Amino acid sequence: MVKLEKRLQGDVVILDVDGVMDGGESCRQIQDIIKENLAAGRTRFVLDLSDVDWINSRGVGSIAAAASSVCRADASLCLAGLAPRVSSVLRTCRLVPQVLKDFPDEESALRSLRGSSG
Repeated sequence: MVKLEKRLQGDVVILDVDGVMDGGESCRQIQDIIKENLAAGRTRFVLDLSDVDWINSRGVGSIAAAASSVCRADASLCLAGLAPRVSSVLRTCRLVPQVLKDFPDEESALRSLRGSSG
């Protein structure tokens, strides 16, 4: 189970994820929060996974669904703070770097998003 915290840093929505990404209800909330914010006109997102040390295929699916929503809206989503195991899983699934960019920390992701138009 994961805990989610949403916060704004300027015009960027940051989702802090803490726990195990196993595809449960909390993981589905990531998609819901992104859709709500897209509907509100927000187009830049950071998924901070620095407190996630384990992810399974359903967790990967929740990130892929979020990426799909963001792509359809011509918005931007970056991943930040991937633990080695999480990074390995996302790279094996070709979600990173083929679909989403990953950054070592939130600040790097924010700098990248602020340099893009969304």
